[in-house]
Amino acid sequence: MVSESFDLSTTDPTIITNDSKTIYHVKKPIFWAIVSGIVAIFITLLVLTIYFGVNQKVSASKTTATTTTTTAKIAATTEAIEAATASSKTTTLTATTTRIIATATELIETTILAPPIERIPTNLRQEEYRLTLFPNLTSETFTGVLFYTFTCLETTNEVVLHQKDLLLNNSTIKIVNSSLTVSPLPVLDSWSYDDYSELIRLKFSSPFIPNHNYTLYLTFSANISRELHGLYISKYIDTNGITKTFMTSQMEPTHARTVFPCIDEPARKAIFYISVLHDSSERVWSNGEIQRTEILDKGKLLSHFTPTLKMSTFLLAIIVASKSDFDCRPESIVGSTNISSRVCGRIDILPQLAYADEIASKSLVYFNEYFDIPYPLPKLEHFAVPDFGAGAMENYGLAIYREVGLFYDENTVSASRKQYITTVVTHEIAHQWFGNLVSPAWWGEFRNSVVWLNDTLMRLQISTSDSDWILANPDYLGIYRTKYDARNFRLIISQLLSDHTRIPTITRGALIDDVFALSRTSLVNTSDAYELIRYLKDEVEFVPWTAAFSAMRLQEDLLTGQEILLDVQQYFLELLLPLYHKIGWEPIDQSKDWLRALLQPSVLSAACRYGHRECVEEARKTYRRWFSNPALNQIPATLRSTVYCTIIRAGSQPEFNFLWDRLTQENVASETLNLLNGLACTQDPSLILWFLNQHLKINSIIRDQDLAASIQRVARSSHGNQIAWNWIRDNWDQLFSKWGKSGSSLSGIIDAVSSRFINSRQRDEFVTFANSISDKGTTYRQFQLSLDKINAAIEWNRINLNGITSFVHPGNTGPEVNSHRLPSLAIPIHYNLYVKPYLNISDSNVRYSIFEGDVNITIKIIQATDYIILHKRFIVVRYPITLSIPRVSVIRTIYDNERDFFTIIFNQTLLNNTEFTLMIPYIGELRNDTFGFYLSSYLRSTDKVRRYLVASQMEPISARRALPCFDEPALKATYTIIVEHEQHYRAWSNMPIASTQNQLNGWIITQFEKSVPMSSYLLALVVADFECLVQNNTGHYRNITTSICAQPEKKNDLYYALKVATKNIEDFEEQYKVNFPISKVDHIAVPDFDAGK
Repeated sequence: MVSESFDLSTTDPTIITNDSKTIYHVKKPIFWAIVSGIVAIFITLLVLTIYFGVNQKVSASKTTATTTTTTAKIAATTEAIEAATASSKTTTLTATTTRIIATATELIETTILAPPIERIPTNLRQEEYRLTLFPNLTSETFTGVLFYTFTCLETTNEVVLHQKDLLLNNSTIKIVNSSLTVSPLPVLDSWSYDDYSELIRLKFSSPFIPNHNYTLYLTFSANISRELHGLYISKYIDTNGITKTFMTSQMEPTHARTVFPCIDEPARKAIFYISVLHDSSERVWSNGEIQRTEILDKGKLLSHFTPTLKMSTFLLAIIVASKSDFDCRPESIVGSTNISSRVCGRIDILPQLAYADEIASKSLVYFNEYFDIPYPLPKLEHFAVPDFGAGAMENYGLAIYREVGLFYDENTVSASRKQYITTVVTHEIAHQWFGNLVSPAWWGEFRNSVVWLNDTLMRLQISTSDSDWILANPDYLGIYRTKYDARNFRLIISQLLSDHTRIPTITRGALIDDVFALSRTSLVNTSDAYELIRYLKDEVEFVPWTAAFSAMRLQEDLLTGQEILLDVQQYFLELLLPLYHKIGWEPIDQSKDWLRALLQPSVLSAACRYGHRECVEEARKTYRRWFSNPALNQIPATLRSTVYCTIIRAGSQPEFNFLWDRLTQENVASETLNLLNGLACTQDPSLILWFLNQHLKINSIIRDQDLAASIQRVARSSHGNQIAWNWIRDNWDQLFSKWGKSGSSLSGIIDAVSSRFINSRQRDEFVTFANSISDKGTTYRQFQLSLDKINAAIEWNRINLNGITSFVHPGNTGPEVNSHRLPSLAIPIHYNLYVKPYLNISDSNVRYSIFEGDVNITIKIIQATDYIILHKRFIVVRYPITLSIPRVSVIRTIYDNERDFFTIIFNQTLLNNTEFTLMIPYIGELRNDTFGFYLSSYLRSTDKVRRYLVASQMEPISARRALPCFDEPALKATYTIIVEHEQHYRAWSNMPIASTQNQLNGWIITQFEKSVPMSSYLLALVVADFECLVQNNTGHYRNITTSICAQPEKKNDLYYALKVATKNIEDFEEQYKVNFPISKVDHIAVPDFDAGK
């Protein structure tokens, strides 16, 4: 089976270590011989390990409580041990293991250990299941008849089977056959059910005799599920736009027991004889071929399938669907045994399954030859279903996939998705040998059997001469990491910088992958890893950049919330820009340059994510064409996910609403994923929360199969992480009810949301929440693994943060002003801003003044903190600063003029979701440099008197000159603007005037309506003695007032501008099909304005 998420760039390498004092001096002629020998030994050990691991016997006896606890602790730390330093020296490995177990115990010892799941005794050997099912897709129920044959190995009077959510007809349970003819058949005496282990125990009046077989008969009924496991209902839209349903299945890992009573353990293989009753308008598929069909009354058919090989219960598959809507492509005959290979699915997408069909048949030929073991069944079908919880499932003879796993249309599917199709199809075919032909005795057994490999792998450390370098592990053929001595490492870096092509492409990728993996365990300095990738400015190949992108994303996760993060991203962007300019936005022909086509979306996505303006603007330009004509999406398939994410990240609610509307209408699985990816990129807190809530709505438009992965994408995002963490805790009961008892979906969500936890406060919150849950279900181990990762991230930051800071700021000269981002501690909700500009300037040579300001900022805490940081520049704060929360006060402020950071420190910690108002009085400067609130003037022609005015320009980062604020575009809020000005001036702002009030001092207070949510750079204010031309009832709906304003003497020159403005507002509303959200539009011509438009 493959998981539901897909990312070509994801790596999770095992880190190999050695004693740093051990240095091997080897001559080049014998070096490669040594490496080859090591690799050969490793491969031999690996094969033997897997072989004996698969064939090891599993004890059926119950373990003691002590053993259970120990086993749980060991299991909980397995993954952490694999990801941590593994030394070739026993003492070092032992120390590492002990440290990690202690870390895991921090969680284990404060939670309730789940009791062990009881395994079914081996005193009866399962032989065959003869199962007939009668599904009713209308009532969403099914009934079943089972003949279960077993052989007695040890005397017992009890039959134990798994079953869950089945209603057994007790009166039908009986032994109906036996190879023992001299004694009467055992009769059912009593039964009991173990709800926790999901076992039914049938006790009989007389014992079963060893070496004889028996057949148990029973009938049962149950509901067809809607939870994407067992037998379940899936929805689709037919070619006429009608929503219909069909039945499909997913038995892995332990859902066969919801379909029929059985021994639902992977090692307990048996032969299956499957029969299905269905309507004549329906077709049925299963592991075998249809052997015969009985025609019954009322248009019913009973289809009997050929018996399977001996196989595990989790490989059983059954599909019942409408003949008019589902079919298969023509079969391909493979090999000397004439194996039938074909791909099936909805009839309207069969043409788009051609690529998968080709890959399936070719892969089956390849694996037959490679393994030299013929595929043992007469057919292998690959079925695409609209709803499937896993990515795909390798059921013997009938592999089932999400549609996105088989669907390829070059007009709508990206190059990376095409590669995914290739990978997932070959993956499931390989499982026909590994997993089906050879199966584990119990879930997770493959992993547990090879944990010891961490002891045997080695980390090579190579020493060189002063002028020569040596590369270990050429082309990455060996499964180990390489740590080079300092001299050799510097020589390699020097070679990469002078002529990187002398080092093979794959090896360049391996160098990047190795050095960042080793830096995660502090075996090398992370700054050395940053130094190694400096050469990427000249790199153009797919493999090194794929390794680099993976490393960069992990670095961003590890540096979440750190002030240095933006500088690190800027460094990464500098490395990327040469390739960005080479690769561009023009579609790349996949048939001519496959790897470049795969690389392009990663390059563009990273450049846009790092805020490269040209990249963002190009994405906007591409998006606008679609926005203006929603029926025609001309965005290249490979670039859609990048464009959608970029626009939603930088956009507002209209862009988000447009994409959501497209999602509600989309029926192509790959495009659905693109849209969900895009929506998850929003940085608007209210939209993030709204989007998360859609995942738990009844009859959500987000398909069940996509729910968990979509939540994970939000949880992993920088702006969504804290909101998702709060949301997960608030909705835990509902999430647990849906996923907590089966599958890995909820574990994936926990892993995603904790991936950005890098400090002790986050760790404490995580532990507190984990310990508050008594029954963790399938997430128990994930909580432990995530805790280990959080601890590792905290330690990594402690060790590496200073080194990274020194690397990006050599000489500690500090960053540029615009290169720092605010930490993700708080978000603004609303600004109530009062300003009083002083324009009574008598000296005509003076072009400088001040304004009084008072801002009340409504703030929401999203990460518990005892401080917040605002931006401000050329502003003098008039203390005291006050808060609306009783007993909370400001005890200190710090101002960093290099980054415009104004840190306000409180006397106590403010908890998540705390909302309060921060009140800051201040004085600002009205300069003449056209930034922020600025001073402008014009010379009145009638009397040659200079007239002063206030204008504004906040983009990109000048709102901080107008008021202390969160001056980043993603941090949107509403604004209420109040201006006090002299009577002979008027005021204009973003919103219409709400009221005016004359003051005793002869001034006027003009208050504007509350604004729509907007970024700080969109704030606007003009105070001037201008006059306007006004036209009411403009726009498509005649509800907008349009004004053109300028110096009074230029009023008669404004008519053409008014004509153009009124026409444009109407045209744009009609073109975009989006109402302009404000009831007025003012266009004001000011004497000084650097932006031009």
